[in-house]
Amino acid sequence: MSIVPPPAPKLALHSRAPRPMKLESKLLLLAIAPLAAAIIPAGILIVRSHRIAEEMRGLDVFANLVWKMGDVERCFDQEADNWYMFRAEHAGDPADTLAAARKKQEAARRATDDALAQYDRTLTGIDPALLPPAIRQLLDGIAADRKGLVPTRDLLYQRHTDAQSAQIYEYYQNLRLKLGSMLALLIDQTTNDVVARK
Repeated sequence: MSIVPPPAPKLALHSRAPRPMKLESKLLLLAIAPLAAAIIPAGILIVRSHRIAEEMRGLDVFANLVWKMGDVERCFDQEADNWYMFRAEHAGDPADTLAAARKKQEAARRATDDALAQYDRTLTGIDPALLPPAIRQLLDGIAADRKGLVPTRDLLYQRHTDAQSAQIYEYYQNLRLKLGSMLALLIDQTTNDVVARK
């Protein structure tokens, strides 16, 4: 008599069927899906905002330097305004005329010194990496020319000759030309396509 093995137990059909999602899970998925989709655009916006902030910080630096440089140029204009009053041929001018010229010159020099001090403080706080090479080169040239300011001022009060007058005039003219060139470069930096994109 043969032995027949017992039939294998039947697996419940429902054991392989997916379990239906609970309402809480569906709601959680619906809440997470938009957040996940927003992460990439949000990351792009954060990076772009940081870049724009850095660009605007650089532009603010340039704009501030433009104002300080403009003040320096204006003060040098005023200082060089009455240099001719101290030429040799004016030695016989009335005392009150000469005193007024001297007072005007001294006031202009004080204003120039104040403007230069503010300019120096502004420049000290600027990261040189923010400045293009052309601007750095002009700044170095202006710094070198400023070393001649005190000797030029001293010469101006010495009843200078025609040759010395030409030297004084040339000094102020060259310095003002460099300041004007610098202002043009700085203004160009603050009106480039970065600003246009804003």
